[in-house]
Amino acid sequence: MITGVSKQIMEVLKDDELSISGIKDKLESRNLKVHRLTLSGYLSSMVDMGLLKFKDIRPAKVYSIDDKKVVSIYSLIGKTVRLRYPERSGDMSLLLLFNLFNRPVFIREIELCDADLPRAYRQSFSKRKELYVQKLGLLGINITENERLIEPSFDDKNAVLSLMRDLILVSNDIQHIEEISETEQKTLEDL
Repeated sequence: MITGVSKQIMEVLKDDELSISGIKDKLESRNLKVHRLTLSGYLSSMVDMGLLKFKDIRPAKVYSIDDKKVVSIYSLIGKTVRLRYPERSGDMSLLLLFNLFNRPVFIREIELCDADLPRAYRQSFSKRKELYVQKLGLLGINITENERLIEPSFDDKNAVLSLMRDLILVSNDIQHIEEISETEQKTLEDL
């Protein structure tokens, strides 16, 4: 998850590509003072994580968002669930989100997974609903006040574990999940 200074950098670069000086100026206009060396460290780290890319235009480097690498957790969950449970994508997306986030889930979050609407759920009346709406809003996910919070009405720990494993494979762009899970390990001599 992107937080703090990194999130502000992403917002500044959302519509533009800028040099370190340009980024520093934009951050200061948002009342965020960051020393140039500290900012350089953030930018370098964000390039290493694949969030940003840069062009070396002498005498400066120009940074921009690497759109190929910025993928939402929701789209990864949706892709993961559709590979293993195409007919139950809504229910299984809800189950995985509920277990990953350790909280009830909004219907909007299921929609962000590009999954069917779940059928096996119960409504949740969490006292933290307002906090969840606020936190998701900070991430750019707008939830209306009347949006329902739900949680799965079933529990399947084995499915959750296999989906979490698959999520790691999908998020690292490892192909052929089905083949990986069904093949036997081989030693170097076997190859």
